[in-house]
Amino acid sequence: MTETAYLRSRLDALHELHRGSPQSITEVLEAMEKELEIFKDIVPGYKIKEKNLTPDMSKEVKAVNKLEQELLAVYRKFLDHVLKLTKSRVELVSDKAMLVASKLLSVGSHFNFASTLIEAVVQGTCFRTAEVASGCTSAVAELFDTDSSGEATLKAVSCIVNLIKARRHMINPEVIGALIQLRLVSVDVHHRTLKEQDKSHARSEQVARRDSALDEHLLGAQSGTTTKAQRLMQTTVLQRLVAAYLRVIEVAQNTSAVRQARLLGPTLEGLTKFALLMDIDLLQLLMKALKELLEHPRVAPLTTLSALSTDRKTSCRERV
Repeated sequence: MTETAYLRSRLDALHELHRGSPQSITEVLEAMEKELEIFKDIVPGYKIKEKNLTPDMSKEVKAVNKLEQELLAVYRKFLDHVLKLTKSRVELVSDKAMLVASKLLSVGSHFNFASTLIEAVVQGTCFRTAEVASGCTSAVAELFDTDSSGEATLKAVSCIVNLIKARRHMINPEVIGALIQLRLVSVDVHHRTLKEQDKSHARSEQVARRDSALDEHLLGAQSGTTTKAQRLMQTTVLQRLVAAYLRVIEVAQNTSAVRQARLLGPTLEGLTKFALLMDIDLLQLLMKALKELLEHPRVAPLTTLSALSTDRKTSCRERV
């Protein structure tokens, strides 16, 4: 069977599932799982673009284009359906829908509507059900480990920064731990574009806005980016990462000792890992944040020891 014929058969299977309306919650959930498996099988690793048909196009090209547009339409309908169900008042339905979204991320992170899917799964890392939150966190960690272009990673890290801003110390510590899976291998450590800003602004806000002029260009990058574009992408990811860590350091200082340790543990571990990639601007922000952390009266002793270790390692890096 040719690829075109196979795609046609799988699309027909999707249409067959759409015939008739499920009569029970069980049927709704079963249909959603079946659709998920089909999409995991046929979603390509690239974005489908709408092409204008021209007379000189071959029948084969026209047929493929028609199938791709059909796939895009049913995928969008499915994604909208799943995300709507994540807000269901029936816990069984919302839990299953959120888990389906997290599983869809494995094939949908580089497909059309990826930003919508990534944002939903990052939000799901703080879902009310522990199993669902864990599933979403694992999906995000897998994305960090496997994303080669950096586009999806940049979106996910930016969403995490926003999530920490919204939930503050109630952020799921596992999300912070997932950040250590980031694959940053080519950053511009001499890239100095941090703008002068009012000192009353939070340090994390300062980093989050850094290089904002590059975002439109970077978010449009594809897997075939040049080495320079790839380096710019990863540099921006690193800046968003530091913004996330600095915000965690800020919000964790005024919470309980237990939660403080759970939040600051992976944060300090991540800072230690990525310190060698940071430029002077980022290191100075980091050193200032660690100094304030060490001086804070509510910081637990074990956290202080970890912070001291991180502070020493980053100090060595700054002197290099």
